[in-house]
Amino acid sequence: MNVVTTTSYTYWSPLSAAPEADAFRAGLIGEEYTDAYTLGLARLEADEQIRPRISPHNQAFFVMEGKGVASLAGAQRAFCQRAVIKIPRGVRHAIRNTAATPMWLLAIQDAPVAWQANAAGADQAPDLARQRRGAERVAESAPEVVNDDAMTWKPFEAPGVQGYELKPMLVGEEHTDAYSVDLMRVAARGFSAAHTDRGRHAFVILEGQGRLTVDGEPFDFRQGDIVKVPAGSLHAVHNAGDDPLVFLAIYDPPRRRKAG
Repeated sequence: MNVVTTTSYTYWSPLSAAPEADAFRAGLIGEEYTDAYTLGLARLEADEQIRPRISPHNQAFFVMEGKGVASLAGAQRAFCQRAVIKIPRGVRHAIRNTAATPMWLLAIQDAPVAWQANAAGADQAPDLARQRRGAERVAESAPEVVNDDAMTWKPFEAPGVQGYELKPMLVGEEHTDAYSVDLMRVAARGFSAAHTDRGRHAFVILEGQGRLTVDGEPFDFRQGDIVKVPAGSLHAVHNAGDDPLVFLAIYDPPRRRKAG
């Protein structure tokens, strides 16, 4: 597994896909790392759109650059850079770039409810209780656009952590039980000391540069990189620059925090 990979040249364009294509089934992160979600990247040119579709996946789009309008179950909702668009499975949706410059969307989607035959030949879900809980939440939830100015930075205080702030739970159990997403900001020379976690992490670097140390081995990263932290590894993060380090943190299994 590559600990650090880049988003460069690894994206999907609506111009190259059939109308019924599932744009983000494969991409930056897939089954080689986790079975909880896939991570993809899309570029939309000026006035280009992801055409109307219905997905069997819960989807969350993070707007890395640009602005536009999302059609969610017939309702039109404007969004800006660093907004989060949450779309439960089964909801008809489309996304259009309304700017004169390209839009970049990071797409996270969890697996659909998947059934398999048991030894007796009856259909059952691999994890029935978990998938039932997820399906019930999705059935009660609605598509949502959360713009960046609706969320506030909060100090992240924990042993061995210096200079961290976060916008917690951009995506949480209101949308999916497969993963959770925080937005993190680390001040110049800020760090988290070496520690272990039971779950996997994936960091999408939005601004800045830094170093991740995993089990004693250093890995440098910069804006545009995807950083993977295996479950149970001893790891530390340092902001190596004089400017803030900003990244999305995707946790699998999800963390439980209060939304910001």
